[in-house]
Amino acid sequence: EDGLERLLLPSLEREWWRESLEQAQVASLASFATNLRNKLLQPPVKGHAVLAIDPGYRTGCKVALVSATGSVKGTSVIYPDKQTGEAARAMLQLLRQNACSTIVIGNGSGSREAESFVRTHLLPSSPSARYSIVDEAGASVYSAS
Repeated sequence: EDGLERLLLPSLEREWWRESLEQAQVASLASFATNLRNKLLQPPVKGHAVLAIDPGYRTGCKVALVSATGSVKGTSVIYPDKQTGEAARAMLQLLRQNACSTIVIGNGSGSREAESFVRTHLLPSSPSARYSIVDEAGASVYSAS
């Protein structure tokens, strides 16, 4: 009886916990993979190409153009605060080449400056274009994985 309480039962309990944790990890990873797949394969705005801007100061603004079918048509890094003319030319070229009229800007640090850049340099040259600020909550989880 002493060996049962002191040795066998604690050993069985540890083994049960280890197996339970392994099963939980496998289920958690499968759930994450399914959610990520669904999120990444969904076209951003049905029937429209989208120019997405992830604002940033030190490392520049990351830009991606996604077609109406969800395929990536182009990516770039721009520095609108340092190279305004060059950044505006690159963005306008992407907009015109892909008949894009939807611009989204992440609400992270630098979003106000990116919004100002879009309003002053892109919208006057592309009057049909519209922009929106979008929430970046949770984006870093997907971009880091």
